[in-house]
Amino acid sequence: MDRIRSAIKTKIHVESDQLIMYGTPSESAGCVLRGVLDVRVKEPTKVKGITLRFTGKMTITWTEPVSHGHERVYQDERMLINHSWTFLPKSASPHQLDPGCYSYEFELPLPGDLPESTHVMSFYLVQYRLKATVQRTRLLPNNTSSQIIHVSRQMLPLTPEFLEPVIVANQWTNKLDYEISIPSKTYCHGDDIPITIRVTPLVSDLRIRYLSCTFKEYMVCRATSGWFGGHSRAQGRIVYFNRDDKFGTTNSSDDDSFIVWSKIHTIPVPMSNHQVQCDVQNDTVRIRHKIKFVVSIENPDGHVSELRAALPVLICPTTTTTGLPSYEEAFQTLPYDPALMVSLINHRSATSDSGSSDGRSSGVRSRQRRSWSFFGGYDRSEDDGRDEDSFNGLPSPSSIPSPRPCSTAELYPNEYPFPPTSAVTSHLPTYDELCMT
Repeated sequence: MDRIRSAIKTKIHVESDQLIMYGTPSESAGCVLRGVLDVRVKEPTKVKGITLRFTGKMTITWTEPVSHGHERVYQDERMLINHSWTFLPKSASPHQLDPGCYSYEFELPLPGDLPESTHVMSFYLVQYRLKATVQRTRLLPNNTSSQIIHVSRQMLPLTPEFLEPVIVANQWTNKLDYEISIPSKTYCHGDDIPITIRVTPLVSDLRIRYLSCTFKEYMVCRATSGWFGGHSRAQGRIVYFNRDDKFGTTNSSDDDSFIVWSKIHTIPVPMSNHQVQCDVQNDTVRIRHKIKFVVSIENPDGHVSELRAALPVLICPTTTTTGLPSYEEAFQTLPYDPALMVSLINHRSATSDSGSSDGRSSGVRSRQRRSWSFFGGYDRSEDDGRDEDSFNGLPSPSSIPSPRPCSTAELYPNEYPFPPTSAVTSHLPTYDELCMT
């Protein structure tokens, strides 16, 4: 059975598995899902057909009490989108596939009113998935592969209030002044949130027992369409927690007569969508984030008090203000070319196969594959031995060097009168230069 399954291998390559829709559902133009289905055949094989399906499903689950202390589970499933591609249609007789690699391009514009990929444990799930199926003949098992596509939303435009520093400052019961600040309200996955904390005691013999910092995610499912028995369901989770028992033991002021306790603490935003989700605001679910602080204070009389404060933060797919690439970024990239993407994917597959034979770890190979860009050109090194005409047709995988993103000027140096890539940031083409192209 393993030998039968290994005769055909399918792999879904997408331009990006993290799709972003800009604007509200009513104003967003949506996004585009595009990629290539790679089918590798090792020996002559008969198949009935090759299909690819993209689905988006919303699943709502909740419980309601019934008699004698029991609960009944309710579930509502709704199909958000369902699209199929038929690359090899069924026929009266099976199709014969000779050994080799078969690549099928696909592209699908997604509407801008689709809900974001969201998961509220035990209550709410929106998930998008690509599934490829190679139908075998007779009693042979079908060959399938799938890939999760994450869809998020970026509100536009980001007003200045989201980009300016956020500060909370006050005086607590005439005993101390405090100030807590972050440089911006908006962050994305993988960012670090630097928090500046400054506390000034106004009375003597005041002692700080500890300072705690909690990064928390709040999720609320609204009771719409008869869900959740008419009552909204809320859930929260702690993304990050830190407690500092030494805060307040050293004076941060250069003047010994003036006491200031201060520190800069950094909170890392996880890279994974499973660890922290982006902020979501729609008719069904709301997700928001806060950084909460607790300062435990021991008063001169021995009484223990707590100072509590919170700063709201916005987790977004990207921190760009417009969602559009800058002029420099647009100038240094090539337009989307399906043939170019197919050739890169073929070379990536060939590199992956050769890498598995030389004993390299799969983790290193996966990181290398993710770093390649479908929008870049080929790395035209001086020793590759190819001339300009080799770019007119689709090159074979064995003749392509390791790809990297490069500018149009580097790819066609004789056709563009622009300066090299290293000088683009210092000198942009004039209007006359643009008219010459």
